[in-house]
Amino acid sequence: MIHTAAAAVAARTAACAGAVIEYPSALPISRHADALLDLWRRHQLIIVAGDTGSGKTTQLPKIAMQLGCGIAGRIGCTQPRRLAATAMARRLAQELKGEYGGIAGSQVRFEDHTSMETVLKFMTDGILLAEFRDDPLLRQYDCLIIDHDFCLQNGVDTNACHFIQHFHDVAIT
Repeated sequence: MIHTAAAAVAARTAACAGAVIEYPSALPISRHADALLDLWRRHQLIIVAGDTGSGKTTQLPKIAMQLGCGIAGRIGCTQPRRLAATAMARRLAQELKGEYGGIAGSQVRFEDHTSMETVLKFMTDGILLAEFRDDPLLRQYDCLIIDHDFCLQNGVDTNACHFIQHFHDVAIT
């Protein structure tokens, strides 16, 4: 098990080394990337609100990577629907100049497009809940970026979110 964990860390380290992290100036969240980096360094939990299309879903995972998340464990990103989880993973893989299923992958019911080198794992809410049932500490993750729909649909109070306090970094968008 230790050998497998070490191999996963090495694979994710190599994937991150080849990633190109850029913040498109057309996205409103890009203007706040430095402030978000600073907040994230100082706080275990941050809540980011913004209009649809502001770049939260695509840029927050890159900010987490820039902070060093995704090496010891993955960066988990929830999406409320299967199509969104898959589409966002494909888009991030492209933006990071990597492969889908490589640096960015997705897991939805009956489909797992992740590998040992997957840094960004997009998943449906149901996948995260199933993983939480089997491992309440969600040890495979360095960081979770929880879509607000997860909290609304699953009765999680975004002011409490007690179960995610175990993590190094958490962002709720």
